[in-house]
Amino acid sequence: MTQTREATPPSAGARSPGRRGFLLGVGGLAAAALVGPGGRWSRSEQVTSAGPTSTQPVGSGSPLDLEARRARALQLRITTAQQQLGDPFPQPAPNGDEDRYDIVGLANFTKALPHNDLGEVDPGAYRALRRALRSGRSQNFKRIPLGGRVKLANPEGAFSFELQGPDPWQRSLQAPPTLNSEAFAGEMTECYWLALARDVPYSRYGQEPITAAAITDLRAFADNQGLDARTLFRATDAALPGVTTGPYISQFLLQPYTFGSTPTEQRYRTTVAGSDHLTSYPDWLAVQNGQPTTATARYDPTPRFLRNGRDLASGPTATSPTKAPWSPP
Repeated sequence: MTQTREATPPSAGARSPGRRGFLLGVGGLAAAALVGPGGRWSRSEQVTSAGPTSTQPVGSGSPLDLEARRARALQLRITTAQQQLGDPFPQPAPNGDEDRYDIVGLANFTKALPHNDLGEVDPGAYRALRRALRSGRSQNFKRIPLGGRVKLANPEGAFSFELQGPDPWQRSLQAPPTLNSEAFAGEMTECYWLALARDVPYSRYGQEPITAAAITDLRAFADNQGLDARTLFRATDAALPGVTTGPYISQFLLQPYTFGSTPTEQRYRTTVAGSDHLTSYPDWLAVQNGQPTTATARYDPTPRFLRNGRDLASGPTATSPTKAPWSPP
C-alpha cells in the first residue's frame, strides 16, 4: 500500500463486525498488501523498491527504511554463513565392517533390498545402494533394486541443505561398534532383553524374574559394570548427566498439561500384552525383503499412563507428521 489514511469512525447506527466478518476483513487487508495496481501480485522489488515507498510511517512516527532492512538481512546471512564455513567438516570414519567380511553387506543396513533365505542381501542391490550414496544423484537411487513394495525412507535426506544453523555434514556421528566387538554384543543383548521385558512395569524392575535375569546377564559386559534395577535400559554415559536421576519416566510425560485452553491428561492408547510382531523367522525375512507386514495391532480399550516399554513405544515416541506441534511443553 502506498498511501495511508485515517480510519473513518463508524456511524452511530453501524453495527460492529462479527468474528467471521473481522477475520475476512483482516484477510482482505493482508491480501491487499500483496496485490499491486491492476490486481497483479506485487514482487518483493515493488514492495521494497527505493523511492517514495521505501520509507513507510510506523505507529511511533519514526521511519522504517525497508532498503536498509533488506541490506542488513542479507549481510547478516552472509556473515553467519562465512562464520559457519570456517568450522571444520569432519571426515567420515567408518568402523571397517564393510571391508572386513567376504559376504557383501553383512554388517550394514540392507532392509527393503532383496535377500536370500539366509537373510543375506543381494550383492548387486547392495552395490547399487552404495553407488547411489557415493553419487548423491536421484537417478541412481531410482535404480536400486527393491525386494518388495516397501521403499527406502528418504535415502536422499543426507544430501539436503539446511538454511538455518550449520551444515548437517559439520555435525559428525561416532562410528558404531564393530560387529565382532564386545560393545556391539552388549548392545544387541540389551535390545533383546528390552524386548522381552516390554510388559514389565518400570516400578517392578529387578523385582521379578525377567528383569532380574537381564541385570545378571548384562553385567557380564564391560560397559555394564555396576548395572542395577535403577540403571537398567538407561544411558549411563558420563556425558549425559542426570539421565539416571529420578523415576524411569519423566514427569513431563506423566503430569497433566494445558495446550492453549485444552486440558490434557497424559494417558495413551497402547497395544495389549501379547500383541507382538516379527516373532518368527519367516515374518522377519519378509519385512527385511520389503514386504508390508500383515499383522494387526490389538489395542487396549483403556488409555494408560506410561507404565512399561510397550506403552512407551506406543505412546509419545510413536511419530506422525502432525504429532510434533502437539507435544507437551
